[in-house]
Amino acid sequence: MKPETEIRYLERCIELANQCSAGIGTPLVGAILVSQDGTIIGEGYRQFIDGTQLTLHAERIAITQAKGHNINHNFRAMHKKKRKTRYIILLL
Repeated sequence: MKPETEIRYLERCIELANQCSAGIGTPLVGAILVSQDGTIIGEGYRQFIDGTQLTLHAERIAITQAKGHNINHNFRAMHKKKRKTRYIILLL
């Protein structure tokens, strides 16, 4: 994959991370899941649940969204087959 393409993906993660609600001691997190052909098939950012300290994780949101693309969402299988790439950004 070209470096400028990877930079674009990382920039998208930063955009997503900047949508996070700030919490005490919690980083801003943005995540995307990219298919082998370079299509973003899932993305998410850390979100608090109804004003509580419970959060929805960015990675889990991205995986859930990607399920609609009929992919195998098992990270171990994805890593072995090298079919998907995960990009995750933590802003502290």
